[in-house]
Amino acid sequence: MNYPMIENADEKLREICVEGINEKYGEPLKNTAMCRLEQELSIVEKQGSASGYLTVINALRAAQVEASELFFCGCIASSVLAYAAGLSDLEPLTCVPKLYSEFHFGLHGERHPAFEVRVTKENHDRLLQYFENYPGPEKITKRVDEFGTVFGVTIGETDKNEIGELFRMNIIPGDDVAISADEEITGEILEACAPESDADYVKCLGLRHSTGAWRDNAEILVREGTAPLKDLIANREDVYEFLMEHGVERDKAFEIAEFVRKGRAKRRGWKDGMLETMQEAGIPAWYINSCEKIGYLFTRAHLYLFFRKYISSMMVNGIFGLSFRP
Repeated sequence: MNYPMIENADEKLREICVEGINEKYGEPLKNTAMCRLEQELSIVEKQGSASGYLTVINALRAAQVEASELFFCGCIASSVLAYAAGLSDLEPLTCVPKLYSEFHFGLHGERHPAFEVRVTKENHDRLLQYFENYPGPEKITKRVDEFGTVFGVTIGETDKNEIGELFRMNIIPGDDVAISADEEITGEILEACAPESDADYVKCLGLRHSTGAWRDNAEILVREGTAPLKDLIANREDVYEFLMEHGVERDKAFEIAEFVRKGRAKRRGWKDGMLETMQEAGIPAWYINSCEKIGYLFTRAHLYLFFRKYISSMMVNGIFGLSFRP
């Protein structure tokens, strides 16, 4: 992965994050947060991705965008680093339902960061202005659609065959994203599952948005009383947790959860040893069958933020995204 060049990026990122930990955590949770932060910073250092985080942080700070105004898509909100650095206002250590940073970094740090954040129209314009006057040495190229609307900004040299896109954005009209709970979580799911807690609503969001999770899957399990809401598969972490709760070893549980969330069990059947692992752990047949119907699963951090930001009637008028490619 290629990132914008920022000198002493690891040290600068560490300073920002440690300051954030000291400001946001008290004892005894501060020690736990510092341990988790050290693990995450170690991964970032090995990846060489600190400059990527700093590029995002610098842009948001220059545009005066607060964490409370952001909705980062994907798994980033599951990391302490993101919370400490002001990229998220979702505290991951005490969040219920629980979040796991391995879904952002990978189980062994193999996932390099990609950023896509929804912002207000005002903040969208501020971010665009920042990149029009980008302070780094890299070349900045605007990407526009057929109507002349800027939908992306590329940082660095690219060619038409290998678009190393670092920054992209899309404008979404405000009227299209005034989302209510009844519109986004269908009345059918709400009526069938009767959610009571935030965790329940996050589960329902996952059932609504993940491919193959509800129709002809969880809806049958609920109707027939086979499984309670808490055991239904609605996001990636659900599979990971359920398997570990039944004694499946962490690495294997993560591998199976990733296999399921990408829809590979549905399209290809189980990889050698996976089915045997689950059967030996006593995973119910109905659960295995449910896994086999999944086409795609969202991450819990994304769904939790979606619940907090959108269902609370936050108006979102634009999307900014950052991804780093070779």
